[in-house]
Amino acid sequence: MSDLRPAASGEIAGRPGRLYRWGLLVARRKRLVFAVWAVLIAAGLVFVSQFTSSLSMTGVWVPSSDSSRSAKLLARELPATGGNQLVLVFSSRTLRASDPAFQDVVATVGRNVSAVKGVSGVQLPSGPAAKALVAPDGRTALAIVPAPRDEGEATKLAERVVPVATAAATSSVQVGVTGEPQVDADVMDMEKADITRADAVGVPIALLVLLIVFGGLVAAGLPLLLALSGLVLSFGAFGAFVLATGTGLNQVMESVTIMIGLAIGVDYALFVVTRFREELADGATAVAAAATATATAGRTVLVSGATVIVALAPVLLVNDPLMREIVIGPMVAVVVVVAAALSLLPAGLAGLGRRVNRLAPPLPRRLRWSAQPKATSPITTLLLRRPVAVLVSIVVAMAALAAFTLQMRTGVDYGMRTLADMPSGRANSAVTAAFGPGAIAPVQVVFTTGGQPLSERDLGALAQVDTRLRRDPRVRSVTSLPGMLGGPTAAARALVAARTDPALAASLSPIVNTAHGSTLTAMTVVTRAAFDSPEASRLVTDLRGELPAALRGTGMRAWSAAPAPRAPT
Repeated sequence: MSDLRPAASGEIAGRPGRLYRWGLLVARRKRLVFAVWAVLIAAGLVFVSQFTSSLSMTGVWVPSSDSSRSAKLLARELPATGGNQLVLVFSSRTLRASDPAFQDVVATVGRNVSAVKGVSGVQLPSGPAAKALVAPDGRTALAIVPAPRDEGEATKLAERVVPVATAAATSSVQVGVTGEPQVDADVMDMEKADITRADAVGVPIALLVLLIVFGGLVAAGLPLLLALSGLVLSFGAFGAFVLATGTGLNQVMESVTIMIGLAIGVDYALFVVTRFREELADGATAVAAAATATATAGRTVLVSGATVIVALAPVLLVNDPLMREIVIGPMVAVVVVVAAALSLLPAGLAGLGRRVNRLAPPLPRRLRWSAQPKATSPITTLLLRRPVAVLVSIVVAMAALAAFTLQMRTGVDYGMRTLADMPSGRANSAVTAAFGPGAIAPVQVVFTTGGQPLSERDLGALAQVDTRLRRDPRVRSVTSLPGMLGGPTAAARALVAARTDPALAASLSPIVNTAHGSTLTAMTVVTRAAFDSPEASRLVTDLRGELPAALRGTGMRAWSAAPAPRAPT
C-alpha cells in the first residue's frame, strides 16, 4: 500500500501511534472531513451576525462587592440617578443657564428627546436638582435621560438620542451627549474601527511573511485560512449561545478572541504545513506525509493548545463576568483551531499533495524555501557549546528586568483621553471644564434605613457626613438630601410633605425613593481628581472606613457605588 509508506526521516517507526493513525484516517477520508467542516463553518456563518449584534460594553463588576450591591439598589430605587443614564450637556461661552435663549435650547432638546422611542423621561436642570445640574460658572448645564439597565439596549438608545439632541444646538449653545451608554457606544465604534484597520494592515503583512517563509502562495494561504475558519466557527458558537440564552457578550471578548485566534491559527498551521512539505521532499506520499505531520507537528499543536487553555483557565475563578468572557473567547478559539489543525488541515494537505508548493513568486534564491536543513547558525552553535553559561546569562538578565516590577503601581485607567474626538469625549471635556474632572463619574453613596422612612435623626447623621466631606480637600462638591434642602429639619419636613404632594415627591425622586416610602437616599460626591485616579480610590477607601462610625446609633447602612460616567446629581 503506497499511501502507507512512512517518510524517509524515520520519525514513524514500529507501531504507529494514535496521532499517526488519526492523521492517516482524516487523510484517507478527506472528503468526509471537508463535508463536516463545511457544514460547521456554514452554520457558524449563520450565527455570526447573532454574535456581533449582541456585543456591548460592560464594566468590571464584582457581584458580592459594595459597588455591585449599591449599584443594584440605585438601579431599583432611584433609576433616574443610579441606573444607566445618558447625560445631555449644554454649554455656552456667551450665555448663562438662566438666559432665555439658553433655556429655549434646553426645553427644545427636552421635548425632542422625550419623543424618542425608549425614552421614559428627561430630568431637566430645574427645580431642586438645578443646583447640582448647573455648573458654578452658570454656563454649563446637564439633563438626565434614564436608560435601560441592559447595556446593549442602553447603547442602542444612545444611538437614537444623539442625533436628536445635537440637532437642536445653536451658534450660542452647544449640545453634547455623554454618560455610560454613550461612552460604551463610542468605545465600541472605536474598537471596531481599530480592529478593521489592524486586520487590513496585519493580514497582508502576515501573508507576505508566510509567502517568504513557504515560497508559495498556496502554502502561505493555508495558515490564514485555518485561522479565519477557526474564528468563524468560534463566533458562530457564541452566536448560537446568545440565541439560546438571550444574553449579551462583551465587545472586548471579540477583540481578544480575534487577536489570539489569528495568532495561534497561523502558528499551529505553520508547524503542520512545514512538516508536511519536509515529508514530501523526503519522498513520502501525500497521505503518509499528512499522517506523519499530524503525528509529529500535530503533537506539538495539541500540547501547545492544552497549555494555553490551562494557562487561561484560572481567570475563570475571578468573580467577574467580564474577566470570564475575556478568557472564554480565546479558550473556545484555541479548541476550534486545534481541532481544525488536527483534522481539516491534514485532510486539505493530503488533497493538495505536491500542489501545496504551487504559485511560487519569483523570490531571490536566498529567500526561497528549501526542505533541506541549513547550516547551523552561530547562535545555535553557541547555545549547544555553552548551554549553562547561556542559561545563567538569560536568567540574570530576566531577573534584572523583573526587579522593576517591584516599582509598578497598579490601578484602573479607563482611558477617557482616547475618546477626546468622539461625541462622549467632547461632552466629557465640557463637563470636566465646568464641574471638575471628578464630575464625569462621581462617587455615589447609598444609605438605607432597613425599611423605615428616613427620620430627622437619620438626616442629621447624613448632614454630618455631608459636612465632613465638604471639608475634605479631595472633594469638590457634595449633593445630599439635607444639604440640598437646607438641613435635616427642613429635609424631614419635605419628606413628610412629599407623601401628599406628588409634584414635590417627583422633584425629590432623583435623590430619595419617595415612591417606596423614603427608605433610601443617595449622596453624590464629586472628587477634584479624575474618577480613575489613585486619589479618588483612596477617598472611597477612607469613606468606607469612616461611614460605620458616622452612622452608629441610626440603624442605617451605607454602600458606595463604583464610579461610572454619569451626571453629578
